[in-house]
Amino acid sequence: LWEATLTQAPSMVPQLLDLFPYLVAIMERSYDHLQ
Repeated sequence: LWEATLTQAPSMVPQLLDLFPYLVAIMERSYDHLQ
């Protein structure tokens, strides 16, 4: 899915890279909450 998204919308790559740290933080927080 990510591959298709990146190949279809290369112009979105900077936005995805900007959002990535937030996604990682959210996933880490969710993981901590599940424990």
